[in-house]
Amino acid sequence: MIMNTGRLYKYGEEQPLTSVSYRLLTDTPGDMQGELVPLEYGHLVDDGNYIFELMNNDRIKCRLEKNVNRPVSGFPSRFVYRFSGS
Repeated sequence: MIMNTGRLYKYGEEQPLTSVSYRLLTDTPGDMQGELVPLEYGHLVDDGNYIFELMNNDRIKCRLEKNVNRPVSGFPSRFVYRFSGS
């Protein structure tokens, strides 16, 4: 599985919360969905409002949902998040 690198911002802020590895599951304009894994530790809230910056610098407003069945090894543990947005 090929993962790209992007950035995640809290909605309304200019400083990124974390860099992320991501893969798109759908790339339909107005309805993007995929999975991301934070590369640094940061407090992410399920269903919070975020801006996700893709590798090509496009930005989408999105919501996150923790995929609890897919933890990623590391300390502290990291999780795979599903995102959806436009």
